[in-house]
Amino acid sequence: MHAGAITFFRVSIERLVVDLGAVRRQHGLELQIGALAQHMGPDEDIARPILPAVAGLVCESCAMAGDPLFDLWSKATDAAEPEGSSS
Repeated sequence: MHAGAITFFRVSIERLVVDLGAVRRQHGLELQIGALAQHMGPDEDIARPILPAVAGLVCESCAMAGDPLFDLWSKATDAAEPEGSSS
């Protein structure tokens, strides 16, 4: 708390993976046509989401804790799973 007010962060977390094929294609274009590759090449996303984004609120003291980002993602993902759907 700061000056009697409760402060928190609203965060949205996405888990992504690098699309190696897109990276290789972009790199190949850069080798062939240099800086023009960014403008003339395909507009591909280099990162692809593996799970949908999750959102949550984090109090300021929790945000300053050791490893809150993964903890928030884990808790939000667990809360979003339907009952009885265990892997």
